[in-house]
Amino acid sequence: MRSKTRLLWMHLHSYIACFFLPIALLYLATGLVYMLGYEGEESELLHQPFTLENKTWPIDEAKVKAELEPFIKENKLGPFPTDFYNEEGKWLSWYSYKGAITLFPTEDPGEYTLEVIEHDFWKSLLLIHKSYAGPFFWYLSFAFGLSLLFSLTSGLIIAIASKKFRSNSLISLVIGCATLLLAYLLGN
Repeated sequence: MRSKTRLLWMHLHSYIACFFLPIALLYLATGLVYMLGYEGEESELLHQPFTLENKTWPIDEAKVKAELEPFIKENKLGPFPTDFYNEEGKWLSWYSYKGAITLFPTEDPGEYTLEVIEHDFWKSLLLIHKSYAGPFFWYLSFAFGLSLLFSLTSGLIIAIASKKFRSNSLISLVIGCATLLLAYLLGN
């Protein structure tokens, strides 16, 4: 590989790595903390009965949200999360990495339990790690994945292009592949 081309690869490798280092550290820290069994804490801001105009289990998320939003705003329970999940017949939940608003049915038609929770710092970071943080973090995480692939590939290209590092780099690559295969075969 020519010197100018190798220098270009090294610059791209360096700048992209520096840009994505903060999110890499975030994923590293949250992944390790999660692997050690800590999932963060939740604070229950509200847990109370709530009556909706519709007496049957709500199926229209927009109508239910329109009824809940004024109550949430009036009671200063935070911004209404944008992501939505419907576990049919069990709950409706709007969530983000900062907290969640969930509506549970009761045995009485039209009577529900409204729960509002807030996540602590570690729980919110863990939810960012798990991609529950909205589109901005999703795109940033996707770009980070691509940058990681680019950084590893460019590092391999730079190493193989150098006669001094070529044989040891290829040996290391083979050992890495064999380790991954062995881990897969020995896993449960």
